[in-house]
Amino acid sequence: MLEKTAAGIPFCRLSGEEQKQLATALHAAKTEAYISSVDHSAETYECNGWTEHDLMEAWALPLFNFPDQRECIPYRDFYQVGVDAAAGIHLGEGDPRVAARSVPVAGRYEQAEAVIVIGHPGEYLLLEGYLRSLLFMKSPDKSKRLLAWLPVPRY
Repeated sequence: MLEKTAAGIPFCRLSGEEQKQLATALHAAKTEAYISSVDHSAETYECNGWTEHDLMEAWALPLFNFPDQRECIPYRDFYQVGVDAAAGIHLGEGDPRVAARSVPVAGRYEQAEAVIVIGHPGEYLLLEGYLRSLLFMKSPDKSKRLLAWLPVPRY
């Protein structure tokens, strides 16, 4: 299925069995609260390659904002807190920004699965794949793209 994702094959073109596998995996890995936030206004999702600029224009989940500010945070701010360890902000051990610090910068970024994005152009929200997005940002290979499942609006 990874090859199909990398080739940008839309969810609707996956076989019925592949769609069931993805749905089963989602329900096994995530809570109902998380699943309910998936964008149901989209008929399907398609896989696109995002640049650093695309990612920096997106939003991050409220859980990555400061405890007294529980609203979505610009991804740019989410990322900056992760790289600015001197800011004196304590990040919990489960925070992907902490995990990303321990991964050495490799010469080439290799992505095993696409991140999931909801919303629409100008208001995209990264729903899943924070550690992958941070490792993508650390990569010195600026020609590489972050594979992202984006909702395709119904018309």
